[in-house]
Amino acid sequence: MCQATLQSGVLIVLKTVVGSNNHQLLHYFDGIKAPSNHTILLLDIINLSIEKTIIMLPWKSPLDKVLEFHDCPDDIVSLYLQFIEGVAFLHQHNVAYCDLKPGNVVVDTKSESKVSAQLFIINFNLVLQQLKLMCSQKMAITNAINFVKS
Repeated sequence: MCQATLQSGVLIVLKTVVGSNNHQLLHYFDGIKAPSNHTILLLDIINLSIEKTIIMLPWKSPLDKVLEFHDCPDDIVSLYLQFIEGVAFLHQHNVAYCDLKPGNVVVDTKSESKVSAQLFIINFNLVLQQLKLMCSQKMAITNAINFVKS
């Protein structure tokens, strides 16, 4: 990942994605306007070739750094509640995120929302691998059931 600044002064992150549908999942979640959606906003997609894509995301502070310097218990509780809400949102959309860790969670400390800081879940690479595995397992089970029925 590479941090950059747009001409407008907005900090962004450019991430190269190889052989992944990471950007498609982020694009799907961008279309869902719900308070429980805590996935990071996809700003732009640059297709370099069939197997290589650059995605542009807004730069946010890493969760572990925010927790290190935050001394307000209400803010920390709010972040934990947003985290739970975000995971529940993913589950409601049949997404099993199998790599949740502080490095895959960022916080907008300059959020204009009612909450003092807004939490976002990032990096959906492992999720897609798990979804493909789950889909192939579901297909195998369905095929087995159909075989037994016939």
